Amino acid sequence: MVERKWGDHIELIGDSIWRPSWLDDAIPHVTPSINFYNKVYVFPSKMDKKSKTVSYNIYTENLNPIAECEYQRGRSYNIFNYIDEIRDLGHYETIEKPVIYCGWINPHYGHFLMESLARLWCCEYLNNSLLDKCYFYFDIHTSAELPLEKSWLMKMLAAFNINTENILLGNKFYKFDSLIVPSPAIILHRNVSLEHQSYTWGTLTKNLKSSLPEQVFQNVYVSRSGLKKDKRSLSNEIELEAELRNKGFLILNPESVSLEEQVSIYSNADLVIGPSGSALHNAAFMKPGSKIISLTTADFCLLNEFLCCFSQKVKYSIFRCNGSSTEGWSVPIDELIAVLENSYISNNT
Repeated sequence: MVERKWGDHIELIGDSIWRPSWLDDAIPHVTPSINFYNKVYVFPSKMDKKSKTVSYNIYTENLNPIAECEYQRGRSYNIFNYIDEIRDLGHYETIEKPVIYCGWINPHYGHFLMESLARLWCCEYLNNSLLDKCYFYFDIHTSAELPLEKSWLMKMLAAFNINTENILLGNKFYKFDSLIVPSPAIILHRNVSLEHQSYTWGTLTKNLKSSLPEQVFQNVYVSRSGLKKDKRSLSNEIELEAELRNKGFLILNPESVSLEEQVSIYSNADLVIGPSGSALHNAAFMKPGSKIISLTTADFCLLNEFLCCFSQKVKYSIFRCNGSSTEGWSVPIDELIAVLENSYISNNT
């Protein structure tokens, strides 16, 4: 069998000669599983900023950590501190009904889309009666935002029949009589299960776009110019928007429209262009055969966007820009327009 690599599915476009090293990594095979545990202790956890480690907070009755719960922001067990005795840490509330472990609930849009939903593929296989209680790890010590207050987040969870009444947040002491732990179908910077993650994206798209008429724009530019705090602001984005608008592109500021409108726009687009970031993770809602062009710099080129594209059969291209994400960057506009007219759009627009 021929070993597949990420670079076999990604196109580098533009004049710059540059190749991210991870393109030569082999694509790992992923087979998610569902595991069942009885008598599980769960307690609040926090990040130690000095050591950058987390107190591991999910143990069996025999004080064994549950390995399938050890993923957070793509990291694995090496970030955790383990505790020898947990029974006397606090008063544990007993939950008798089966509980689904859903992982880390992150109020950041991109991380929520890729991590907090990564285990919900299990909804396709589990009886609805088992989805009555869903546990999300939440580090209240390192986040000032309460995730359940975000309307877009709750709309996404509602697509899987998860609401505030059946969510258990990881800021309390619990003893679960039964814990169901699906492994993640997508892991940041690593891999994705095409079949299982496609179910998750498809469920979201079906439920979120059904309440609005379809908004059809063939070509879309996703802008960061409207963000109030943008550490990676594109210095010539306004000029780029003007050029693309003249070429018939819709200029989309995601923060100015509803989640449903975003899903409708992405799911009907043939081509989406934008600066690398969370907005391009919305490839999760795009149709097979559509295209994304990620505008980025050599120091900010990550596998994560492509994981969303790969699972949806969206064609992914990288266009390298000038500068760096930390010290300022810009798009060589003439070069980008030439690439678009040559291979992506009609220059008669």
